[in-house]
Amino acid sequence: MAKPKKYPYVTQNDIARLANVSQSAVGAALGRTTGNKIRISPETREKVLRAADQLNYMPNRAASITRSGRTREVSIIISGTMLQTSFLRLKHLAHALAAKGFSVTPQELQWTGHSLEQAWDEALAARAEGIVLASSFGIMQPSLHRKLLNSPVPVISLCGPAVQGIPLVAPDLGAAFHEITQQLLQTGRRRLFYAMRFRQPDAIEQIGWKRTERRDGFLRAVNDFDAQSSCEVVEVFNDQPSSSENEHRLGMIAVNEVLRRTSGQPPDAILCANDNFAHGALTAAHQAGINIPQQMEITGCDGEAWTGFGATPITTIEQPTEALSQKAADLLLKMLDGQTVTESHFHLPCEIRWRASCRREIAP
Repeated sequence: MAKPKKYPYVTQNDIARLANVSQSAVGAALGRTTGNKIRISPETREKVLRAADQLNYMPNRAASITRSGRTREVSIIISGTMLQTSFLRLKHLAHALAAKGFSVTPQELQWTGHSLEQAWDEALAARAEGIVLASSFGIMQPSLHRKLLNSPVPVISLCGPAVQGIPLVAPDLGAAFHEITQQLLQTGRRRLFYAMRFRQPDAIEQIGWKRTERRDGFLRAVNDFDAQSSCEVVEVFNDQPSSSENEHRLGMIAVNEVLRRTSGQPPDAILCANDNFAHGALTAAHQAGINIPQQMEITGCDGEAWTGFGATPITTIEQPTEALSQKAADLLLKMLDGQTVTESHFHLPCEIRWRASCRREIAP
């Protein structure tokens, strides 16, 4: 059996030979000499740096961890649909942490087949100095809940589960759905439907798992409205993993269910739980010959960039992705510095982007 190929790595010895200096001089020039500091001339430092650049030298991270006892690594655990907003949050979070000298290692559970508890254990085994829970994870077992509360490293939730004792940074989608529903009702819409994907009905009340925030915002606005209205929730049950294609299909099913309930008469508006759901609803409406927005209006949620394009740009609730990530990074860095975070929930406001899937007079 062939032996695995070993790839050569440039060492400080290689730099010393090319620059014709001692290894201790290389260590001093690169700022990695321990103990008594060795003084070298500017000319020697320049020779070393030039040789290191010529050889494409990269520091030995394992050796650095051994010397310092620190990895400066943050593990981000994600699971489920990786929509554009999710990618943007991770990108902004990585940039914010990199600015402070930390790198990130994402763990996508659907790709690896790991359980959340296994990913958690592996993050600690890799000596991650902080952990970010960046998705909802379904039912959270009590054993993992105990691990979270007794974590040896700081933990925060970025748009993930709401776990008592763990700081949560999330968009205020409940308030956003209350606002968009309220504006629709106040401008004459009376027959509204909220369409959502429903999965694991027994998991709603489990630790750290709540899928109803958007729906609750819709229902609060309906209850707060004084005039007569007829508003309902359409829940499309599905136990398949989230994906853009699946959410699109469920949006089409939701519209067909709405039309069944209304005997084929389009309601004033359908408010969808996410943008892919809204795109499916838009497709089904066109197939049914419904004119959007004259006969029926459609809104989405999350603020995916593509919603602003196409024949009928979709009104959406836009999440403040960069602000969410910066807030999460600030909290985690504060905790890594040994400071205490006393608040448990940080909800940031969203913005409604009114587009052609709603009639123009709705815009404030």
